[in-house]
Amino acid sequence: MLLCALRTPTTPQWRLGLLRFGADRLDWFSAIGPSLRPERTWERAGMVLGSPAPAREAIPGLTDPIAAPGSFAGQNFDIAMAQSGLTAIRAWTESSPPGFNVNIPGQFT
Repeated sequence: MLLCALRTPTTPQWRLGLLRFGADRLDWFSAIGPSLRPERTWERAGMVLGSPAPAREAIPGLTDPIAAPGSFAGQNFDIAMAQSGLTAIRAWTESSPPGFNVNIPGQFT
């Protein structure tokens, strides 16, 4: 699990949560009102992340966060985390799950 923040056009405030990597999807769990089910799920094949940049504003709970715009199934969002976390997401989107000999189209732009 990875500490990160999420915001969407309908929720413009950053929300702190945890990101879980799966073989073919990312699950995001809110830190407030934790649940056993993820609040957001993004499949590797349909997730697109834009160019990362330092976050323009302070995000409580994160030190020196890096933010990246993203989209999945026509829904836009911004995700922010430590630099090492964003590197992990980049590696995850560009690789294929263990046991598969295919390219997965998830990408950074």
